[in-house]
Amino acid sequence: MLNTLTLLVTLTLMTLWLVRRTIAQPLSRLVTGVRALGRGELAYRIVEDPSETELAELAREFNSMASSLEATGARLMREGEERLELERRLRESEKMAAIGKLAAGVAHEIAAPLNVISGRAEMVLKRQPEPPERDRNLRIIVEQIGRITTIVKNLLDFARRRQPDLHRIDVCAVLDGVIEFLDTELERAGVTLTRDERRPAWVRGDPDLLHQVFANLILNAVQAMEAVDGERRLAVRVRPGDSGGEWTTIEVRDTGPGIPESVRGHLFDPFVTTKPNGTGLGLAVARGIVEEHAGRLEASPAETAHGSVFRLVLPAADVTEAARG
Repeated sequence: MLNTLTLLVTLTLMTLWLVRRTIAQPLSRLVTGVRALGRGELAYRIVEDPSETELAELAREFNSMASSLEATGARLMREGEERLELERRLRESEKMAAIGKLAAGVAHEIAAPLNVISGRAEMVLKRQPEPPERDRNLRIIVEQIGRITTIVKNLLDFARRRQPDLHRIDVCAVLDGVIEFLDTELERAGVTLTRDERRPAWVRGDPDLLHQVFANLILNAVQAMEAVDGERRLAVRVRPGDSGGEWTTIEVRDTGPGIPESVRGHLFDPFVTTKPNGTGLGLAVARGIVEEHAGRLEASPAETAHGSVFRLVLPAADVTEAARG
């Protein structure tokens, strides 16, 4: 009788232990996992049992479901951020379209009187020597009229960008024209230019619009170095077919004072400028043109103590297309 009782107690304890190990504990882990997911802890995973029981299979399915939910959550987060960025750009486009309409309306109205005022002021300056104070005021008038004209032109350029006429071009040839165009400006500013290129560098682009982008970047660099007392160096580097042949990279590197940290995050936004007399539209126009070429325009501090690097990445022209010439 005693042996039978002992055997029953032993069997009961073993049964309880087996039930706890094979059923209760897995169910407890599953409940804990479900609660974790309910709290939004999508990275939570159940410790899997290597056995082939139904509860072990359920734990594996739970982990698979959690992984899917985590991936979906990450994707939705990215899509949400992209949607917010798209909405921001849409608002910016709407705002700039309104400014463009306003600029177009006032440009004609103010152009004529500005030209008259500027012409009269220049005539007075050329005729006979004036008292120093009057001469100074006339020169200020001429300078400020020029600045107003530049602001209106930049506004119109920003708001009325034409669609690019894309075809196969050698970006090095475009740079040749830009540098020849700015040769006098570089000499006046005492800037030493160096070029490091692998020719040809074929891209799909609009030569006129890319000329505008390169001229803007080079002039910005020259103006930034005007405050530098030491050597003023500008380096242009072209690398065709970077990233497996899909992209051509152009870098414009200067030895200026660099980009203030306070504006790095929104340097390409409209009306953001680091120059005392800047309009803050040149880089915004340049970025818009590059994005219409399906490219990227980035800015970063130079690796050295001073200076900035503007990096332009454009889709490379297809090799077969380049060969057809």
